[in-house]
Amino acid sequence: MTTGCHFGDEDEDAPTIDSGQDGDSDLDTGTGGDADTDTDSDTATDSDTEPGSCLLGGVAGLVYSSPSDLRIIGYREGVGVAWHVVDGQWQFEQLPEVFSKVYVIAGESLVAINSAMDTIWAYRDGQWRSLYTAQAELYGIWAASDTEIFAVGRATGAGSVVIQSQGTDPDSLTWEETQFEGYGLSGVWGISAQSVYIVGDNAPEAAFYHWDGTDWSAVPHTLTIAGLTAIWGTADTDIWVASDEAASNGAKGPFGHYDGTTWREYPTTGNNKEWIEFIWGPDANTLFAGGLDTLLEPPPTDLYHFNGAQWVAVDIGYDNIYRFTTMAGVQDDIYVGTAWHGEMTGENGEGPIPRVLHYDGTSWSVLCWQS
Repeated sequence: MTTGCHFGDEDEDAPTIDSGQDGDSDLDTGTGGDADTDTDSDTATDSDTEPGSCLLGGVAGLVYSSPSDLRIIGYREGVGVAWHVVDGQWQFEQLPEVFSKVYVIAGESLVAINSAMDTIWAYRDGQWRSLYTAQAELYGIWAASDTEIFAVGRATGAGSVVIQSQGTDPDSLTWEETQFEGYGLSGVWGISAQSVYIVGDNAPEAAFYHWDGTDWSAVPHTLTIAGLTAIWGTADTDIWVASDEAASNGAKGPFGHYDGTTWREYPTTGNNKEWIEFIWGPDANTLFAGGLDTLLEPPPTDLYHFNGAQWVAVDIGYDNIYRFTTMAGVQDDIYVGTAWHGEMTGENGEGPIPRVLHYDGTSWSVLCWQS
């Protein structure tokens, strides 16, 4: 494995990470009071326009601004890193934290969860800021705006928890934690700050709750799948959920759809061994889902596409990917990120492991890979 990053010629100099003597990022950090921390990222630029090996152990988020502007947020060897690709030029950024989840609010306004899964971060006006550290393990995050942030996870000790920001000034938010019974909440998504849905595991049943702007309430369901892990939709009458449960043992999953009144479950044509981490689509008619191979053995994990009738495995042309983490883009210009899962190096496929792949509406290609 390489410890630097290059594009094109292997002998070309490339930006490298200085992790500091104590393992901390080499960053200029300022403190913004007790509640948060402002952090500026160091940057370096490589002007090569060819794709190639990228210094990423995994991708946590993709920020798509236009066909010529993509930001890749990832991590490598305990350090948060990012690449900003503008008009074919690659700019490197060293981040103040390793992030496990990233949600794009609008433009380059982001919220994220750190790799320790206990702290909520935000990015706006060119700065990363630590907002709140919870007594919980956080698995999912969503926001309607810079001041309307929701995160879900498992409370310290036991039970599920949802954390909501309070206030109208993004620099002085307060936070409210609400606990539920169950084994944890994994996914959150909303139409607005007055209509938010959260999902998780209330074994032996799925957990599905709705926020109406005032209170949380359980949403009745007929799902046979438990352990919901992801949620996405376009309206209160068009919501998709997914689980870590295959179409076996009486379950019809791993996908379910809610039209505001009725539930319907969908199996897949894939290997049915995934923990589905995300559902995403550029519109209501183009949906994808991906996640983690829970068995850690060949065949590798699948990326799924909903064709209007069923969820089908997508042939992306690579057989050494064991975890899909995130997607971004628009119709016929779609990017998907992957991650290194444990010590997996491609048992069922030799060669570089794709880290960001691109779909142009016809075929898949690799934007950058780990080698």
